[in-house]
Amino acid sequence: MLNCIRCEQTKSETEFYKEKGRASGYRGYCKLCCAEKKQETRARKANGLPPPDRKQMRNPAAPCLQPRNVWARHIKAKFGITVDVYDAMLVKQEGRCAICNTDQPDSKHGLFSIDHCHTTGKIRGLLCQPCNRGLGQFRDSASSLAAAVAYLQQPH
Repeated sequence: MLNCIRCEQTKSETEFYKEKGRASGYRGYCKLCCAEKKQETRARKANGLPPPDRKQMRNPAAPCLQPRNVWARHIKAKFGITVDVYDAMLVKQEGRCAICNTDQPDSKHGLFSIDHCHTTGKIRGLLCQPCNRGLGQFRDSASSLAAAVAYLQQPH
């Protein structure tokens, strides 16, 4: 089951188009919303109007372009969670990285990274930037990480 970020309804995966670039493997909009959006875009073009996003892009003060709102839409589209869910995860982890226990995210936005399984898309927890990148360098492979730990524990 996936959440459509436009109509905010939970629907089965068959009601979404596939998209390789997303963690879930599916677009953020359901097929019905994609069709509605396409119709709206065609109607706007027929009337000589620009897509609504262009107008908002000219106005950086638009509420939808505020950093927190942009981030909120990003995590909803990519991970299927809201800011409230993120905040609850952060409280559950006591404001710390799930691996190294630091309270410093070390990211340019000051937020912990949402760690997820690249195969299933399931969220595992929140990580600081160095830990998140470290896992990425090992391609989320437990055996590679175990080999690295064994290597570090060897006397040199």
